[in-house]
Formats: sequence, structure tokens, C-alpha cells
Amino acid sequence: MGAAEERPRARGGGWQEAEARRELFASLEQAVAEKRAGKVKKLLRHAKTAAKDACSEEESRVIDAADGCLTAIAAATSKRLNTLLDDLDQLPPDPDPDVLRIKVRELLRAASEASSIGPHRQAKVEAWKERVRHTAGPLQPGQGKSLPQLHRQVTRKRWLERRCPRCGANSGHQQCAVDTMPGEMRRVPHDERLKPIIDERREQQRLRRPWRVYEVTCPDCGQEPEQRCTTSGGPHRSRVELAKEYTRLKKAHS
Repeated sequence: MGAAEERPRARGGGWQEAEARRELFASLEQAVAEKRAGKVKKLLRHAKTAAKDACSEEESRVIDAADGCLTAIAAATSKRLNTLLDDLDQLPPDPDPDVLRIKVRELLRAASEASSIGPHRQAKVEAWKERVRHTAGPLQPGQGKSLPQLHRQVTRKRWLERRCPRCGANSGHQQCAVDTMPGEMRRVPHDERLKPIIDERREQQRLRRPWRVYEVTCPDCGQEPEQRCTTSGGPHRSRVELAKEYTRLKKAHS
């Protein structure tokens, strides 16, 4: 009776193993079709273990296709790695921090996907990783405080209109100098040169903008600035009109 009970379980277990094996090779074939290198590597390792003792013609075909896929991906990744390194070498001495951060992030991704990059390329990857850490801030979004990009807030024709208090570049035509490389010119001005322009523009905008309703005291309910009226349907009409009057007077004196 005990032996009779064991045979069905053995048959059931064999069917489950066959189904799991079929699903493994189907998943591997799908990963190859999608060119997902990480998933192909993982599934191929399991597939070769499963097929070590016996392998059907179809399973052999899937394994060969997976090996070929990884070889092709590795070659393409190696080529892309070389292209990224060349692009980084072509950057100016003082590159845009955002551009540098993006390119180095792509470089690190390509290096991690390559099967082997060799000691020379590995040294260059580490050098760029260290450089971006010191000059462009964190590689991943949301890590730490991002560097201010003031040159993006000022039109190019105004970049040189003021003297730079940091490097002493003259107003009108002289570009800012690279701090760590005497004789080299920055691609964008120092923040200290641009900040007064931005501060001046913000002050002008503040003077020109209309008064907001909740910046004035309500004549009806006496609510102070930033406090809402005691009504349930928004501010009193008199408060709205008072804000409009303040705006009219501001424009008249500007």
C-alpha cells in the first residue's frame, strides 16, 4: 500500500519538473528576444545546469541563441563604452555639471553591463567617477543638494555685462577664468557674476506684480495679511477691490 502511494507522487513530481523546465527555457527565449542581458545571464545559468545531463535539440538551440545574444550585447556595450569615454575626453575643461553628470552616469551603466572592460578602461571609468563626485555633485537624482545653474536663468547676451567679483573678469567681453586651470576660460560665467542680475530681475518682478488678495487687511472682517476672511465663500468683495487699488497705485508709481 505504501509503495503504491509513492508511485503517483513520483509521476506527479516528474511532471512538475518537466513543466518548470519548459517554463525556464521559454523565459530564456523571451529574454533573448528582448535582449535583456541581466535576465539572459541569470536564466542561462539555470538552463545550462538543467541541461547538463540531457538536452533536447530545442533546448540546445535556445542555449546557443542565449550565448550568441550575450556575445553580441557585450560587443555593443564595449563599443558604446569606448564612445562614451571619447565623448567625455572631448568635453571642455569646465563642462556643464549636468552634462558631465549625465554622461558619467551612462558610462557607469555601460561599464556595469560589460562583461570585462580591462584595467585601462577601468582606470578611466574610476577617474571620471571621482571627477564628477568633486565637480558636479551626486550621480543619482535626489542625492544631496544640486548645484545652482544660474547661467540657465540669464540670457547669454547678459552673461558678461558685469565684472566678475570672483575671478576679476572685466565687464562687456571678458569670459570668466577656470579656477583650477590658469589660462583656461570657463564655458559659462561664475555664479557670483550672474547672481546680481537675477536678484535685480526678481526685485523688478516683485515691484511689478499685482497685490494678492490675502496680502492686504480685509476692510470688512479685519483679517490680517495671510489670514483668510471669516466667510465660507472666499474673501470679501471689499478686500478684492482693495488689492486691485493697491496694484493700480503700484503701477502708477513704477
